[in-house]
Amino acid sequence: MIRLLASLIAVLGLTLLSSGPAAAANDPKPRYFCDKHPYTTTPSVIQFGGGPKVSLKLVRFACYSKRGTRPPSQVGGKSGLQDARGKWLIPQRYNTILPLSSAHSLVQLKSVDGKPSRDEGWYVYMHGKGPGPRLSYSRFHRLVGGSGDLDVYVGENDDAPRTASPRKVGVITSVITSVRPLQVYGVTVNPGFASQGTVDDYERARRGDRWAVERYGETAIVVHLSPTESQMMSMAVEPISPIMNRIDLFGRGRDAVVGLLQIKHPDMPPEDTGRDVILGRSVSILYLPLDPNGSVAALPEGAIGVMIIPGDTSLGVTATGWAVVYPKGEGFEFGIGSGSLQGVIANAAGLPRYAGLHINGRYVLVKEPRTGYWNVYADTIKMEVAGETSERRPENAIRVYRARSDAKQAADRQLAAQRRAEAEAERQRLQREAAARAAADRQRLIAIFDRNPCDQRVRSSVISLGDSYVKRYFESCGMYGSDDFARAERVGVDRNLIERARSDYLWKSQQEAAARQRDNSVAAITGASSNWGPVSTKPIGAEYGTYGAEQQRYVWDRELAKQLRIR
Repeated sequence: MIRLLASLIAVLGLTLLSSGPAAAANDPKPRYFCDKHPYTTTPSVIQFGGGPKVSLKLVRFACYSKRGTRPPSQVGGKSGLQDARGKWLIPQRYNTILPLSSAHSLVQLKSVDGKPSRDEGWYVYMHGKGPGPRLSYSRFHRLVGGSGDLDVYVGENDDAPRTASPRKVGVITSVITSVRPLQVYGVTVNPGFASQGTVDDYERARRGDRWAVERYGETAIVVHLSPTESQMMSMAVEPISPIMNRIDLFGRGRDAVVGLLQIKHPDMPPEDTGRDVILGRSVSILYLPLDPNGSVAALPEGAIGVMIIPGDTSLGVTATGWAVVYPKGEGFEFGIGSGSLQGVIANAAGLPRYAGLHINGRYVLVKEPRTGYWNVYADTIKMEVAGETSERRPENAIRVYRARSDAKQAADRQLAAQRRAEAEAERQRLQREAAARAAADRQRLIAIFDRNPCDQRVRSSVISLGDSYVKRYFESCGMYGSDDFARAERVGVDRNLIERARSDYLWKSQQEAAARQRDNSVAAITGASSNWGPVSTKPIGAEYGTYGAEQQRYVWDRELAKQLRIR
C-alpha cells in the first residue's frame, strides 16, 4: 500500500512539473492584441431556397501588432457572424467573412501574428455547421453590376496574368453553396489601364477594366471562353445560352450585346478610332441585343442591329446611347437615342433618324439625311445636335466645330474677365463710399465732442475716435465701472484721478445698496410693495399694534442712518 502511494505521488509530481513554469515558458505568447469593443455591421442577404430577406450581424475585432510600434500597426482582425437573435452562425476566428445567403458565407482564415498556418485559406462555411474543404484560390473579388440581393464572387490565384490568356477561376453565388470551376479567357486588369498596385472593383468598373467573368443584370453572368467566344450562364453557373460570338456588356452590366459583324462603309464609324483604346472594343461593330435569358432580343421592324454611342463620362464603360441601324438603298439609316438599350429599342419609332454615324475620339457626328451635312453632337447624354455645319466630310465638320468651340471659349474667357473687372470696380466703389461715410461720422462725433465731451451720443462711440479722445472723455466726464478704470490706465489718465473715481464708484454702489435695503425694510414694515416685489403680507409688528411697528421703524432708521452717514 505504501509503495502504491509512493508511485502515485511520483507520477503526480512529474505531471505537475511538466505543466509548471518551465513548460509555460515554452508556450509561445501571442504577438498581437485585439480590441475589446467590436465593430458591427448588419448585412442583408437572401433566404436560401426562397423567402424574405434576412438580416445578419457581422462582428469584427481589429487586431494590432505587439512589436513595439507606436502607434500599434493593425495586422488584421477576427470576425464572426450572428443571426438577428444573436445566435452565432460563424465563430469569431476568421479574418474575412463574405455573407452570401442565410445558409452560407465565404470565409478566409489567415494568421494575424505573422506565423503561417496550414489551415490558412478560403472556405465555404455553412452557417451553424462548419466550413467545407479548403478552396484552391488565394483571393475572391465581387462582380460589380446589378442592384438586387444576389452576389457573385470570382476566385482566382495570385499568379493571375495581366495579359489576356486562358485561366482557371471559381465562381460562387448567393444561390449555390459550392464553388464552380471554370476555364475562361481574359485579364485581371485591362492592359490599356494597367497600373501599379491594386485597384478596387469600383475603380475597375469606372475605368473600363473587364474581368474574364462579368455580371449581366440581376440574374445572369457572362463567361468569356476565348477572344471571340462567350457564353451566358445563370446565377447557378449553368449555361443558359449556346456559345456565341464575343458578348460585350455596357452600362455596368445594364446592356448586353453580341457582336454580329464589322461593317465598313463611308457613313459608318471607321474600324480604328481613338475611342477603341478606351472601350477595349471597336465602335464599328454591328451588335445584336441580348435579354437576361441569353436569347437575342427582338429588334424594331426593319432593323438589322444596333451600334454603341459611347460617352466621355465613364471612359466608355457606360454607353450613353445606342443607334438602331436600318438598311436604306446602298447605305444605312440610324435612329439614335440616349439611355439603356432596352429603352432605345422600345422608343425606336420616335427617334430622329440620320443618314450616317461617325465616331472619332470624343466626337460623335451624324449626317443629316436631307442636306448630307455632318453635324456634331455637343452632348451625348441629352443627344442634342448643337454643332451644325455645312460640311460634307466628318473630318471637316470636326475642324469647324473645334474652331467654333475655341472661339466660344475665348469669348467666354473674355466675358468672365470683363465681369471680374466690373465686380472689382464695384467693390472698390463700395469701399470708397464706406470710407467716406466713416470719415463723415468721425467728423460729426468730433464736433459733438468739442461742444460737449459728456454728450450721450459720444459715450458709445468715443473709443473709435482714438486714445486721446478717450483720455479727455474720462478726465471730463468721469469713469464708471472696472472696464472704464482699465481703459483709463491704458490711455494714460492720471492715476490719482482714477483712484478717486474708483473710490467714488465703490461708495456710490454702497449707498445704492443701503438705499435699496431701506426701501425693502420700510416695505416690510408697512406691507407695501418695494422695487423687489411684495415682501410680507402684513406689517412687521402688527401683532403688537402700532407701537411695535413704529419701534421697529425707529431701529431700522437709525441703523440705515449709520450706513448712509446721515446724522
